Amino acid sequence: MAEYKDDKLEYIESDIKKIQMKTGMYISYVGKRGARHLAIETIQNAIDECANKNSPCDKISIVLDLLEDSLSVEDNGRGIPEDSFPLDIVCTKLQSGSKFTREQSGYSSGENGVG
Repeated sequence: MAEYKDDKLEYIESDIKKIQMKTGMYISYVGKRGARHLAIETIQNAIDECANKNSPCDKISIVLDLLEDSLSVEDNGRGIPEDSFPLDIVCTKLQSGSKFTREQSGYSSGENGVG
């Protein structure tokens, strides 16, 4: 068996720090392309919620504020079940969504959103 010769192994506990250090591993791009990718994922998440037969969602609001350089996407769907999954976990921990098995979430065109 070959001996491992790398002189430095690292482990980062914080998922947010992992993403900050190696953003390209999680969203593929940085800068304007990365922002566009995240915008598409966010909008697609709302569309998926509206298309889900188990959701009451029938409205999506998308606001691009050029003065504030911000994007706001809202839908009137089910939201994040905060009683089962606290926001600090859902919004800051990797792999904390419901898209790991299709029997849980049905069809979805996006893979990166958590709700």
